[in-house]
Amino acid sequence: MAGTNATTKARTKRNNTPAPAERYWTVSDFAAHFRLSRNTVYRLMDEGELGFLRFRRCRRIPDSERVRFEQERLVRATL
Repeated sequence: MAGTNATTKARTKRNNTPAPAERYWTVSDFAAHFRLSRNTVYRLMDEGELGFLRFRRCRRIPDSERVRFEQERLVRATL
């Protein structure tokens, strides 16, 4: 019973709404989505124009960066 009470207390201390899970894009998937080469995506990341996270040795691009990049491309296309 002590384990049950501890579990119940842990549930009440944190927010019951789950945090939205953000999708992370691989460099290859991101490149294919925007019809870019992988080298171009790596260059954008290295120049600081595209944000990314490192998971061990891999680079992953958060979906929020995809949205920002997409909006920026639309703005450039309309100018």
